[in-house]
Amino acid sequence: MELHPEIANYIELMKAAGFPAMNSLTPSTLRELVASSPRVPGPEMARVTDFEIDVADGAIPLRLYVPEGEPVAIIDFMHGGGWTMGSIAQSDAACRHLAKATQCLVISVDYRLAPEHPFPTAVEDAYTALEWISGNRSQLWEGGDLPVIVAGDSAGANLAAVLCILARDRGGPRLVAQILLVPSTDGDIEAPELAAFDSPFLNLPEISWFFDQYVPDRETRKDVRFAPIRASSHADLPPCYIVTAEHDLLRSHGEAYGRKLAEAGVPTMMCRYPGTVHSFVTVNAAFERSQQALADIAAFIAGFARR
Repeated sequence: MELHPEIANYIELMKAAGFPAMNSLTPSTLRELVASSPRVPGPEMARVTDFEIDVADGAIPLRLYVPEGEPVAIIDFMHGGGWTMGSIAQSDAACRHLAKATQCLVISVDYRLAPEHPFPTAVEDAYTALEWISGNRSQLWEGGDLPVIVAGDSAGANLAAVLCILARDRGGPRLVAQILLVPSTDGDIEAPELAAFDSPFLNLPEISWFFDQYVPDRETRKDVRFAPIRASSHADLPPCYIVTAEHDLLRSHGEAYGRKLAEAGVPTMMCRYPGTVHSFVTVNAAFERSQQALADIAAFIAGFARR
């Protein structure tokens, strides 16, 4: 199927603006360029609060989004950006849309970025944040201890998937669901089907560059904390909703992971959204396809949040 008109227009605007190949830039230059790009604001919230939590050797920012009405759960959200760029500011609109669509509190986690903070810093920052969120639920919402869901986009979806495995294996927080938007799930990006995939947004050289920033050692890319599909078992993980994009090079990563979860008995739903590209939901959560994905995620969450 061809690109959805809204997404095709977005790609054309990027081309017209002369946005360079991401792998042609330094991490700092890429961050500056992305941070200076215009962003569409998200919906109003009842409350938005910024705060910090302590992590190993430092502290990281978190941002809490409280929608109008009674929340049904807390979503622990990790932004995308190849573990190398992205921030709570850049994912602000997407988190607002997510909170409104799902009727959940959303906490956006500003984990530290590579290459200054290589693997496994992002994982451990995210896990520390998850423990803090789970342990402070009554402070986050005075109405009681809401169930916790992990979610993320792209690299953030990779972290969300890994958190589920670590929480199981470390005897950590109980999670009622995981929401994975266009996840990276394996360290192997040399498969023939990837090389042959013609992606209009996020190509193989760019993905390779992001991998090199975060996990430069090829052998380390087999670590389950980077490649959750390589876990020895996927049993007893929380129910999962996986969003994949038709025109996304990492589509096969998400769909292969969904099959692994289903084979292990994990309640799993996957949806490949036609006419879309990588990270379409967070690129612009107001896109028609993005709104459909958010509605589908909300319906999925409604089935687990009060269990």
